[in-house]
Amino acid sequence: GTEMGEVIENFVAFTAKVETLRHFVMLNLQAVIKITKKHDKHSDTNLQSDLVQQVHNRNFFKSQKFGSLIMDIEVLAMHLMSRLTGDCQGMGVAGDTNAQCPTCLE
Repeated sequence: GTEMGEVIENFVAFTAKVETLRHFVMLNLQAVIKITKKHDKHSDTNLQSDLVQQVHNRNFFKSQKFGSLIMDIEVLAMHLMSRLTGDCQGMGVAGDTNAQCPTCLE
């Protein structure tokens, strides 16, 4: 295919990998919550609040890099779609009449 086609394919593949990772992280957090909830229901020792807090304190959850990566991918996807469709409406900052589309500079 074309160079742009390859860029799009690579971007879609990368986006899918990041989404899979995000889903895996959230699924594991839900598992910790459900397992500890069931444990606490059948035990005199409550673990849920401590263990969930420990998960949230892990570097992966504390780091803003993963959230930033997801946001950057969303912005990049929006710009890519705008460029492909030629529609740069709404690309500026709300209320900024001098804002330009960073892709086509219109």
